[in-house]
Amino acid sequence: MKLSTAFKRAYILMATGVQLYSCDAILAASAGRAPGALLFYRELFTPATTSPEHYWLRGTAMTEAEKHEWRLMALAFAAAMTNAENI
Repeated sequence: MKLSTAFKRAYILMATGVQLYSCDAILAASAGRAPGALLFYRELFTPATTSPEHYWLRGTAMTEAEKHEWRLMALAFAAAMTNAENI
């Protein structure tokens, strides 16, 4: 499975409310067929491994709706980035 496909499917899972978190959506969307998708996503959209807070959106002043929108935007961005690499 292409990474862009995994991210697009994860986006749909989150947009429809099937999954609440982007990493869970990526795992569900790829069903283990795109192991690099989660690594790619975490490299771009999570804090450094030395960060004291892994779930770093928790420490922001964003509302739950804003956090959800941010996660959707990140999945769409990841899909666009990985799709561009295949051109």
